[in-house]
Amino acid sequence: MPTGLMLIGNKQDLEDMNEREVSTETGETFAKIYNAQFMETSAKSGFNVGNCLMNLVRTIKIYYEQDSSERRERGIQINNKPKSSGCCGR
Repeated sequence: MPTGLMLIGNKQDLEDMNEREVSTETGETFAKIYNAQFMETSAKSGFNVGNCLMNLVRTIKIYYEQDSSERRERGIQINNKPKSSGCCGR
């Protein structure tokens, strides 16, 4: 399972690999070293941007659920209700 790290490569729209600062292969290798997810995106065309954000949300959800179940196993309760201090936040 990934560590929760995500490596996002931008400029996927550059067809000439020589125009890129980092190659796809280098990004994939770096991600493997750190057990991270790797995705390429293009801010210019929007390619994979939505998928990248959905992947990030899924990863956060998985870690939140794991953390919650670990707290339950340990008998730790955390009050997630926001503190109310009146109408003006005093």
